[in-house]
Amino acid sequence: MIPGLTTRKKLDKQVMLPILVIIIVIFVFNVISAIAFLNSSVNKHVKDTLDWIATVSGLATNINASTNKSLENELNDQLSSKSSKLVEDLVREGNALNNEKLTNMVNNYSLNGAYVIRSVDQKPSIVHAVNRTIWNELVVIDPRINSVGFYQSVLNRDLTKLQGSFVDNVWVSPYTLMPNGEYLKLTVEYIVLRNEFVLTVDAGIVTAQAVNLVNSNKMIESILGSSPSIEEAAVIDIHDYLNRKMFFETDNNKIHPTIYGKYTYADKTDEDYLIALLKYNKSITVPFNKNGDEWTKAFLPINNDQAAIVVFNADSKQALSKIVTWLSIISNLLAIVAIGFSVFIVVQKRLKPIKKLESHLKKVAAGDFSGTVQINEKNELDSLGEIINDMTSSMAKMIEKLNQTAAEDVRSTEQVFIENMESLMISMDSSRHDMRNHVNVLHGLIQSKHFQEAQDYMEEIYKDLKEIDLTIKTKNPYVGQLIRSKVKVAESRKIDFDAEIDYETFEEVKKIDLSRLISNLIDNAFDAVQLRGSDRKVFFSLRKKYDSYIEIIVTNNGPEIEEGVKAKLFERGFSTKPIDVTNTNGDNSSTSERGFGLAIVQDIVKQYNGEHKVESNEQATSFFIMLDVRKST
Repeated sequence: MIPGLTTRKKLDKQVMLPILVIIIVIFVFNVISAIAFLNSSVNKHVKDTLDWIATVSGLATNINASTNKSLENELNDQLSSKSSKLVEDLVREGNALNNEKLTNMVNNYSLNGAYVIRSVDQKPSIVHAVNRTIWNELVVIDPRINSVGFYQSVLNRDLTKLQGSFVDNVWVSPYTLMPNGEYLKLTVEYIVLRNEFVLTVDAGIVTAQAVNLVNSNKMIESILGSSPSIEEAAVIDIHDYLNRKMFFETDNNKIHPTIYGKYTYADKTDEDYLIALLKYNKSITVPFNKNGDEWTKAFLPINNDQAAIVVFNADSKQALSKIVTWLSIISNLLAIVAIGFSVFIVVQKRLKPIKKLESHLKKVAAGDFSGTVQINEKNELDSLGEIINDMTSSMAKMIEKLNQTAAEDVRSTEQVFIENMESLMISMDSSRHDMRNHVNVLHGLIQSKHFQEAQDYMEEIYKDLKEIDLTIKTKNPYVGQLIRSKVKVAESRKIDFDAEIDYETFEEVKKIDLSRLISNLIDNAFDAVQLRGSDRKVFFSLRKKYDSYIEIIVTNNGPEIEEGVKAKLFERGFSTKPIDVTNTNGDNSSTSERGFGLAIVQDIVKQYNGEHKVESNEQATSFFIMLDVRKST
């Protein structure tokens, strides 16, 4: 048994005591809150509920029946006028009328469709039509429009068989709901001179407004009729209510005139409440007695002219009791969550020394034996910390011995490396000896005037050197060959050209893209140093960075590039080269070819989500290119 682990009861007490205190505090708070809520005023909760109903139900929409009727009458007049003008155009066209001309007329009057109909064999037949799709949908919705009886009713102005209304000689339908949710209005007019009927379809902005009205009414009916606590609801004009004679005899069940709904519980005090409603623009709730039960009447402001009156029956109190019950359940659930969270916090506090132990052990696992763990919890964890510290110290001593053994192995390995290096130096001396032999052979062949044999011998030597150089410089043959060609150009233009290339294939970049980048950047550097009389230097670097990026750096000691010019360097067609600068091929660059090299570089950099930067001073100018070659996932 490990000594010191003798305080288990003390640790349990430290954990459980705070949890017990938290549970008691939360329980007391929950009981007090429930009692306070149950003792609060029922009327206030009803008032808050009514305010919510007034906001959510959309009663703020100005529902005015007379205005809506005027709006529809105005729309009907507009549609009748359009229909009459269309009939005049049809009569004017006579037999020359066709679908194309009818289409132009429909567009001129902003209609959605038009149909010229004639009775053939006691059946309606469409002579000309614009928008057959709407016609087919209308036939499904109201098959009567495809019957002779329908048009006979229009001719006879028989509203007993037709819905809608007549404006002059034009019949205008009520709103028709289409399958796509759009509301339309139809007009039908008889053309005496052609013995035909014309049916038009219109779905203008005014129609959409009327649809909003219909939807508002449906919404109000749905919300106000959804609760059993609401006995009745009505929307009234406040000024009309105050200025006209009231019906106070509620026992006679007289209904006061309303804009919407019904109101059978009016009394003389309503006037005072409505005046207060106008003055303060706040909802008012009033209790009243109904057959021994306590009911509630609510006055809700809509705007400066209208108000809603809602009568709640005794079920409202029962509903409130249910709310109280649910709130009590929710508060208890919240209390349980709070207790659980408190337990979590306490446990986390008790786990703090264990986390110290975990952190220390992770350092030990990573090879750091220098630290110790300090725990002062005055329980069994203190002893555990001391044991771990002793174990760490022992492991540190053991690792030190292992390191000594490893150091001896390293020294042995270094000796082997030195011997191999000596062998390599001997091999290099042998290579130098071979080179002297090659030179002696060539010298002899030339002295004896065996020039062809000397040339063949040199080609063999060059082939061997080329293969060796390719292996040393780069694993990418295209890059190697390109750099070698640039070396030749640099020699011809007396430029000191140096290159450093990682031993990589650079296969993440397309060969043609890499070639164009390198060529344009080096050519640009060669041109930059061309004006120097001597000491022309260009340095090229191609490296792999972090396995995800390829870096290209080209530096030259040409003239400094001004800040204002840097921003234009990569613009297509912009160039700082004089016209007489010799290009990499040795001829003169034409003005049509100048200013495209760096623009091509910028396009390629964008393809690889890369970045480019230019730094320039009196000593040197450097172009930095970074390509992102990460594979997309």
